[in-house]
Amino acid sequence: MNVPAFRSGLVVVLSAALTQPPVAPPQPDGIVAVVSSSATETSREAVSSFRRRLEQRGVRVAVEVNLSSGEERANVAALQSARATVILAVGARAAEVAQREQGQAVVVSTMVLKTGDVAAGRGTGVALEFPIDQQLDWIRRILPNSARRVGIVFNPAENARTISRIREAAGARGLEIVARPVSTPADIPQALASLTGTADVLWGVPDDVVMTPETARSILLFSMRNRLPLIGLSSAWVRAGALFALDRDYADMGTQCADQVLRLLQGEPVSAVPPEHPRRIEYSVNQRTADLMNIRLSQETLRNAKEVVR
Repeated sequence: MNVPAFRSGLVVVLSAALTQPPVAPPQPDGIVAVVSSSATETSREAVSSFRRRLEQRGVRVAVEVNLSSGEERANVAALQSARATVILAVGARAAEVAQREQGQAVVVSTMVLKTGDVAAGRGTGVALEFPIDQQLDWIRRILPNSARRVGIVFNPAENARTISRIREAAGARGLEIVARPVSTPADIPQALASLTGTADVLWGVPDDVVMTPETARSILLFSMRNRLPLIGLSSAWVRAGALFALDRDYADMGTQCADQVLRLLQGEPVSAVPPEHPRRIEYSVNQRTADLMNIRLSQETLRNAKEVVR
């Protein structure tokens, strides 16, 4: 006799629970401003998806300024007058200005190279760099049989610690790092020449001395003349002759930043919202370069690439 009564009570409890209105998530509260270094396609893509994500949650961008307009004083004044709770800074120059003018705001930076840069001051964000482990795994994935010795030219003042971390991660994957330090761009030709015959691939690690617009042509020419495939910094390097490069989904990076901003607006301290790497990886490959160097790219590699230069 007790069993039916128990079941009846259970039905009543469940019915009451199911008829309760859903609990709405806390409404984000605060003022959001955006400052961009430039109006490049990738920056616009990131900002557009950032704005769209916020609007889905009922948050609008109060002010948006672009430092490339030539009216920096007026733009900084607009940024200051917004009295923002959170500032999205897009690009290194924007991050510098936002951190200087932030007042009480938290700065969320993106389109900035390193996670250490986006965490400067009271800030967080999404950096451009990928974790070292992921980058090495992609080298092995795209060049599974021909990239045992990885050559790197680097400036120790900037990248000594990075090279140390790369060596450790590479050793765990059966890869050898052949690193050549340089202090100035004038040192690069000799460092590259020393890699001939001692490296299977040249990895362009981000470096303000080595991998710059001024040095790009000479590095690419060395790669071609010596049949030493170059792993570039982005799809632009691949179009210029690098064998492949990892790249980012910039729209997704904007969404990623918006998710960080929403957490901050809902009251999470910036210490609980750490800097992040891009969560989506894309890549480009250069079939012409591969053919020139007698490198066979798998059909899977070609099929899944965002861009194939033919």
